[in-house]
Amino acid sequence: MIVKPFQPTLQAEALSSLATRLPTSHPMYRKIQTKAKNKVAGDVGEEVVMRELAKLKLPYLFHAYHNISLYAEKLFQMDILVITPHYALILEVKNFKDAVEITTNPSQMIQTLANGVVNVCRSPESQIEEYIYQLSHFLKQYNINLPVLGAVVFSFETLRIINSSNRATILLQNDLPHYLRTIKTQKPHLSEIQLEQIKKLILQKNKNYQPFPLSDYYSIDPKDLITGVICEKCAYIGIEKVKRRWICPKCHATSQTAHLNTIKEYFLISRKTLSNKECRQFLHLNNNHEATRIIKKANLTKVGKSSSTKYQMIFPK
Repeated sequence: MIVKPFQPTLQAEALSSLATRLPTSHPMYRKIQTKAKNKVAGDVGEEVVMRELAKLKLPYLFHAYHNISLYAEKLFQMDILVITPHYALILEVKNFKDAVEITTNPSQMIQTLANGVVNVCRSPESQIEEYIYQLSHFLKQYNINLPVLGAVVFSFETLRIINSSNRATILLQNDLPHYLRTIKTQKPHLSEIQLEQIKKLILQKNKNYQPFPLSDYYSIDPKDLITGVICEKCAYIGIEKVKRRWICPKCHATSQTAHLNTIKEYFLISRKTLSNKECRQFLHLNNNHEATRIIKKANLTKVGKSSSTKYQMIFPK
């Protein structure tokens, strides 16, 4: 049973926005482009695995959750969490292609692309070990006695794994159903009532990871960002406001709501608060009245009074 279904992460949206609005000459440009590409690819892989879980039938009830962040000794984020009466299972999903090598001492994952480019990143085995430790600690806080398992799932079925250190279970996406069906189970640790109670606990304690605005997180000056409303049709940045419509000078598409996504982008990547002046600057508006009207219709939270009034966007917790 899917309890918390797949949903594209706000972080992927924010990174894509930041990648779009950073000038190519910026020193962080290539790093942000890579992070945005990897995060979007990660979301695709997680969606594929959640689809597999939605089709899965086991001889016992299970609950599957996408993108769960809990606090134990520290905040930790799990791509996919499966809770059953017999065990909890953390799935760390990787959407890599071509070839990867997983090493120890040091713990690394080395990806080699078909064009010869080599990327080095943190070992998913060390990640899953840490998540198992943290989830075990979280469950003990609430007197829940449940074994915690973990597996790394590569969603790209043609991936070639050159070597694995065998510290953790490594699966390709099409191996996942068989792996779940063959996990040895004995007497259940939880009743169905307790499973339902844990579901409520996890959903209540889940904390969405929100490192916004990303300019703070990556130490980027908001003044470096390319400003302007983006065309919904051709993605041109800097479409023009003419009366009650936005008009793209490149493809001539028109919109009455194109500014709404740009305001959201502002809070994701630029600053935590928005003033009338900052709204005019970021959206390229001509006067205070236009900015005031747009802000009032953007469903923002007002903070401060009079000339010091600013606005915030509250993202789902």
